[in-house]
Amino acid sequence: MRSNHLFSNVVGVALREWRDCRRLTHRTIRLALAVLAGAVLLLTYGNYLGDFAAK
Repeated sequence: MRSNHLFSNVVGVALREWRDCRRLTHRTIRLALAVLAGAVLLLTYGNYLGDFAAK
């Protein structure tokens, strides 16, 4: 689910969907994308550690 949000927002930025927004909105979107990317990386790493420990 987080990957869906991350991908859809990245596509929105790539297609310049946010170009007419205020600077604060751009900053908020960047922060949200960074948090989502960090969450995906942490969850992926946690799953890797769980699989490694199970072996």
